[in-house]
Amino acid sequence: MIEHIPEMLAAGITSLKIEGRMKTPHYVAAVVAAYRAAIDDYYADAELYKSKISQYMSDLQKSANRDFSTGFYLGKPDSDSQAFYGKHSKTYDFVGIVKNYDADTGIATIEQRNKFVVGDTVEFLRAGRALFSQIIAEMHDADGNSVDAARHAQQMLKIRVLEPVSALDIMRVKMQ
Repeated sequence: MIEHIPEMLAAGITSLKIEGRMKTPHYVAAVVAAYRAAIDDYYADAELYKSKISQYMSDLQKSANRDFSTGFYLGKPDSDSQAFYGKHSKTYDFVGIVKNYDADTGIATIEQRNKFVVGDTVEFLRAGRALFSQIIAEMHDADGNSVDAARHAQQMLKIRVLEPVSALDIMRVKMQ
């Protein structure tokens, strides 16, 4: 439906329900960020919004999802447009959640959710701010020991980040 933002706003829709039940925090954050950007861009400049539709779609495809559809918005779906057991796609993996950030040192504490390693390029989804990516140059465990990988469930790790982050921001990595 991200391609139909102008029609939804013209119809007077003021809130959207996002399929979030049984979804990961990464999925919900990615979908909310994409729709927020699309709506803000449309209000700022309709041509800007149109020029970025492929970017919004790409951002949505970075989280696990079924094939896209317009649901009931453009009429009653037929059997071909309902994907109960269809292909699921995912290009990025949710690997961590920011627990805190020290602005003086630029160090973020990340709670591991899936394995990631030094050398991975990660993206940070930040509430109300543009995402950014960086390579993990080094990381340390809670005791300050240098580690090359986040291997343990909910392990706490310290990582220097290139831009400020906030608690609950999402860290993800492109799947190989």
